[in-house]
Amino acid sequence: MADIAKSKPAKTEGGDRNRRGFSEGGNVRLAAVNKLTDQAALADIAKNDSVEQVRLAAVKGLTDQATLAGFAKNDQSASVRVAAIGKLTDQTVLADIAKTENPMSVLGHGVFKAAIDRLTDQTALADIAKSQEAFPQLRVAAIGKLTDQAVLADIAKSEESDGRRGGFRGGENVGAAAIEKLTDQTFLADIAKNAKNASVRRGAVEKLTDQAVLANVAKNDEDQSIRFAAVKKLTDQATLADIVKNDNDGYICIAAVKNITDQVILADFAKNAKDVSVCRAAVEKLTDQAALVEVAKNDKDQWASETAVKKLSDQAILADIAKNAKNENIRLATVKKLTDQTVLADIAKNDKSDGLRQAAVEMLTDQATMADVAKNDNNEWVRQAAIKKLTDQAVLDDIAKNDNNEGIRQAAQQRLYQLR
Repeated sequence: MADIAKSKPAKTEGGDRNRRGFSEGGNVRLAAVNKLTDQAALADIAKNDSVEQVRLAAVKGLTDQATLAGFAKNDQSASVRVAAIGKLTDQTVLADIAKTENPMSVLGHGVFKAAIDRLTDQTALADIAKSQEAFPQLRVAAIGKLTDQAVLADIAKSEESDGRRGGFRGGENVGAAAIEKLTDQTFLADIAKNAKNASVRRGAVEKLTDQAVLANVAKNDEDQSIRFAAVKKLTDQATLADIVKNDNDGYICIAAVKNITDQVILADFAKNAKDVSVCRAAVEKLTDQAALVEVAKNDKDQWASETAVKKLSDQAILADIAKNAKNENIRLATVKKLTDQTVLADIAKNDKSDGLRQAAVEMLTDQATMADVAKNDNNEWVRQAAIKKLTDQAVLDDIAKNDNNEGIRQAAQQRLYQLR
């Protein structure tokens, strides 16, 4: 059987297809190799045969670890090396192969991956994962198989460089891989506060749940993005309020406000915050009607006041703001929310502001009030707004015939035309 397996392939009309295809003799030899158990013969065929498929078959029949190690380390064919690695169990040899292969090369990548896939020894994996000299891809692959939380934490905490090696970001990706495997909150807290690499600290923060640690990071980390990440995970209302009051970064403060639900705290910021962005963010979260009324009447920031008005629903409160607020734009926004016809009629007939009277007219449905405004208001635009809403043709006809203002007469005539 060994003689058949070792016999040279016959020439075919198309030449010796010793790589991709087989001659009839090649198939016979392959079948013979598949039945061989003699280790020396298999090793000889694996080393010397000219047909790769036959060599692969010979490797798959080998069991001697030393022989397999030789092929795994030294053979010129990546396929043969991978096949040999698939039969290896010696963890030291597998670790040595993984460490010496270049994962960026076409041939080396498959060999490196096969070796890592076979590695199970946690000490060997930790040694690779910690090695600053190893390719980052190799370190990340080793980390993916580690289970020891302390080792993972040590790797994450010690990573510094974000420099690239072979187009692959080093410390950032290695640290991120370690963080992804970590679940221990104590280790994550230590990394979030003390890791040298900012990306690694940020990754730890995103997995933290401890409010005290998150508060510490949110207040003290020098990196804005890390403080921001910590703030987004905070729920403690007092801590969030403290950050809003004391942090100098507007983005951080706004992020903190967005996590505040306490209406008393939100009302305080909505009314008193020096930063207008903080004030606005607080108003957007406010639901307390009394606090919204105060904000609506306060003309410190028009956008905040208008936003507060939009969130109010009580008609009596809206009427009070519409009549008494200092800022005319706020009053105008409030009139547009009114439905009380008595209040609207009062504003339409008596307010000093032409714009407010016109806005009230546009919200009116009462025909008697609109007729009064159409005939008697001292502003032509207000009168025209009322005419456009009139349906009483007798009133319109009277205005069209008798009003002293030509523009008003024409507006009444046009309205009559629309109604007929």
